[in-house]
Amino acid sequence: MTEAIGEAALRDGRPLQIIRVTAPEREWASRVLKLVSGKGALWRSVIRQALESGLGDLEVCFYLAVIGDDPVGNVTVHRSPPPDSIGMILNVFTEPSYRRQGVAKALTQAALGDFEARGGRSLYLTTRYGGAAFRLYLQCGFEAVGESGDMRWRPSGLAEEPRFAERPATIREVAWRDWPALHALYLTEEGSYLRSLHFYQWGRCGYEGEFPLLMAAMASGGVRGSQVLVTDTGVVVGHAYLARQPAWPTSGAGYFEHLKRLWAKLRWVRGDVPKLRSLSLLVPAMRLIRTRRACGRLLEFFVHPNFSSRAAQLLGSVGADEDGLWAVADSEAPERAALLEAVGMERAAMVPRIVPRAEDFMDLNVFRS
Repeated sequence: MTEAIGEAALRDGRPLQIIRVTAPEREWASRVLKLVSGKGALWRSVIRQALESGLGDLEVCFYLAVIGDDPVGNVTVHRSPPPDSIGMILNVFTEPSYRRQGVAKALTQAALGDFEARGGRSLYLTTRYGGAAFRLYLQCGFEAVGESGDMRWRPSGLAEEPRFAERPATIREVAWRDWPALHALYLTEEGSYLRSLHFYQWGRCGYEGEFPLLMAAMASGGVRGSQVLVTDTGVVVGHAYLARQPAWPTSGAGYFEHLKRLWAKLRWVRGDVPKLRSLSLLVPAMRLIRTRRACGRLLEFFVHPNFSSRAAQLLGSVGADEDGLWAVADSEAPERAALLEAVGMERAAMVPRIVPRAEDFMDLNVFRS
């Protein structure tokens, strides 16, 4: 469905029409995909799927700046269904010849107004902290989530409510509709510091880029049993799954790839980490490789502390593996370690100083079943 929702003007005075394309909408697929040609193959495949067949109950809206018949800019909003109705802004792009003309700001403001008018409750996005885009979003009413590039916007007249207040909750399989809600869950300050070894997530980290990887891994069999704990208001408060873990391969080439991924994550999360300091990961990571035997899949999970009483049930819902399971807990998460022991896992190893935190590193406890 396509609808004109507003007009604006470039800084040079040329008129700009703003339209909303609600997926699925095959007629616009080629034109929208042209605007996101710089994205990786996985992201382009997700966008193509949204335009051609939709992403289940996840609402995907492309806000396009159009001059004549040509779209010159895009802002994409993914929104979970009511009653939660939270969203994420993704894929912000302006054609190079139209940059610094106010296209991104006009599109963002139009998207925010439309999101609010149609009942949206909260919007998230991720950008480089302190950069030009970050400053633009501050002007549009977004607030930084901590000292990071994660940002959040709420309609001005909407009362703030505790998102993770204790409520009845049920367990079901992960679906596309959970993308914004999982992002909000992983952004919370509360809970264990190490969120995922599979995706190298620690601290307040979000789930914007990880969710498409998760869905692709679920489709290929690399991840199975992916479950969420969801309240009666649609808030995702827990997540668990079983993954094949390639992080510690025995080959030299595979291990080098692991270090590259870990270093890239360090540079994104902590740009001030000296390069030589990152080499201190080499020795403990090699020790960790030696702890990895044929022990099945990695059990990954993150549950908000207010719902810790349901954590064991969530872990039990993901299933088992014929070769057993293994899991990890950082040294400052005794409640996570206790939960793993409560579901029948045993502490098998401890790897010192491998989980980065502030200016230091924490130990990692490895559990096996």
